[in-house]
Amino acid sequence: MLAGIAGLTFQGCRDQAEPTARTGSSPVAEPTSTPGLSALRVEIIHDTICPWCRIGCHNLHTAIDSLGPQPVEVVYRPYLLDPDTPPEGADLRERIGKKYGAERVSSMFDSVTKAGAKYGVHFDFDRVHVTPQTAPSHAVIAWAPTARQRALVTAIHLAYFERGENIGDPSVLGTIAGSVGLDAGAAQAAARESTRLADIRQQARAAQSTGISGVPHFVFGARTLHGAQAPEAIREAMLAGLAHPIRLPGSRSSWAECVTPPVTAVFGLSPRPHAGLRSSWIMSPWPAPRGTKDIVARMRLGALSFRVGR
Repeated sequence: MLAGIAGLTFQGCRDQAEPTARTGSSPVAEPTSTPGLSALRVEIIHDTICPWCRIGCHNLHTAIDSLGPQPVEVVYRPYLLDPDTPPEGADLRERIGKKYGAERVSSMFDSVTKAGAKYGVHFDFDRVHVTPQTAPSHAVIAWAPTARQRALVTAIHLAYFERGENIGDPSVLGTIAGSVGLDAGAAQAAARESTRLADIRQQARAAQSTGISGVPHFVFGARTLHGAQAPEAIREAMLAGLAHPIRLPGSRSSWAECVTPPVTAVFGLSPRPHAGLRSSWIMSPWPAPRGTKDIVARMRLGALSFRVGR
């Protein structure tokens, strides 16, 4: 949660960066499919205590709904902003105060609350006292049937950000799962299952190893978006993925670091390597967003490094 409130970049959560993001909630509607249309696969890397991920999920869901009958497969990938949080959680204000100064705590909450209001989202930080472990909540999301994951993610966000519930507690997660029609006992068991929790932590480490240092982060096939993007930007990204699919033979992880202040999207670059290349960025046919200034991307191809400005 420290990074979720205070560690921000590209309108997303990242350690040791200044707050610049917005957040929101999402409607609970189940995905539909239409025969004859190929499903678009979207991956969102997120953490359940990150308020900026909440807007990312909300805007992703809004963008999906705007596509009408186009089927979209959403994969929720785990990211652990604070993997060392103890099982019982930690005092939120104490942790923020120690890292950023007690005098900044109130302004951080105010900033997030105002940002959420822009999207019709209410935050009640007076009720949020604990920064919990998030691996259990990710485990329950992964356990849930695909058709119910969207509703579950939304319910977890509401429980934490508006009711202040400890979403690291398996019993709390069981109740949340039950509220969206899932088996509460089975959800509790999933939140406690050591093998499942270990897999969540491994996935989170894998995300970091590919160069993802902040969330939310979206993957549309061979294209990516980073940060709490507006629904329109996400919709355009999905439509671009449908209109210009990129199929690459390689599947190994790539390395990249993008520095694009004040830009919040990575357009025209994709972290997928060609076969035979140790690490690369592949150019896509996307244009840069309007108003983009000083786009700088650092790319590594084998042992060489390149710096590209726009």
